[in-house]
Amino acid sequence: MQTLGAARAITLHYFLPFACLVGLAALSATGASAKDGRDFAGFYQVQSVSQQGQNYSLQLSVRIFNYSDADVANAQVVLQDSVQIQKQYATFSGNAITNHGNIVLKTAQISIPSHEFQWWQKHGPPIQIQFKTPDGQSHQANVELIARPVGE
Repeated sequence: MQTLGAARAITLHYFLPFACLVGLAALSATGASAKDGRDFAGFYQVQSVSQQGQNYSLQLSVRIFNYSDADVANAQVVLQDSVQIQKQYATFSGNAITNHGNIVLKTAQISIPSHEFQWWQKHGPPIQIQFKTPDGQSHQANVELIARPVGE
């Protein structure tokens, strides 16, 4: 007669390989690419910050990586307000990012409200990329950013 510990060991011995196979099958069925996920991600860096009344003046640098499995041409990168998304603080037009490539963008000195600056401290700046796909469809995606030196 087996002890309870031995029965658990036997169960785990057969269960773990089965669980790994199920996980691998799920990944291959859905694809391991960024499709409909984090197609665009990167780093941001805030420099030259000064408070001016209810606003902050700063320079924002971002490095955006393209994980969308497609080249992007003539893209517009938009720095939006975190609440009023139609409000834009900076726009970069005419950008191209190759598949698995990246691009560095820097703003001139810009001014944002203090509540927006405080939101950035927790969530990062709300950046969106907008472009047309090769078949002419408009596409927009949020860029997932973390605070880290951007480099050149």
